[in-house]
Amino acid sequence: MKTIKEWQKEFKEACEKRFPDSKQWTDQDRLLSVVRQLADVSGGVQKELGIYHPNPKNKTYDDPNHRLAALIAEAFILVEKRNFDLEIELQKVLDFYIKNKPLW
Repeated sequence: MKTIKEWQKEFKEACEKRFPDSKQWTDQDRLLSVVRQLADVSGGVQKELGIYHPNPKNKTYDDPNHRLAALIAEAFILVEKRNFDLEIELQKVLDFYIKNKPLW
């Protein structure tokens, strides 16, 4: 099984190979891509629930699980670009969830 760091590196390299212009992207550019992916996930879930009916030729929303994986890949690329240890940060977030009382 690959480590998170390995996934980050592979996604960043593959993205830059497939989309060479993305090498020049700022953090803000990547965040906008994350937002677009999130919108695709939302559209896919809404299509599954029958509350959104896109053009049948548009296959973007056919598999929300794939869109969610693409969203995670975008986040991994941003993490790799920012060069921080995601595993350490994930542990901090998990600790926050575990140690803190419910808000209501």
